[in-house]
Amino acid sequence: MLNFGKPYPEQTFTVVIFAQNLTNFSYVPETFLKNKEICVTGKVKLYKGSPEIIVKKEEEIQLE
Repeated sequence: MLNFGKPYPEQTFTVVIFAQNLTNFSYVPETFLKNKEICVTGKVKLYKGSPEIIVKKEEEIQLE
């Protein structure tokens, strides 16, 4: 999970990458994307009152 705004559990937005989808990435998302600006493509849904996007493949995340 990539949390934005504030650290968990006070994040304002979350990008979720489930373990079974990590093989779709040429990098380790939680380390490679840390402190980088990104653009995420996907459907925003609420999970426990917080917005999130579930990402399944590398192409859904772009570096800014």
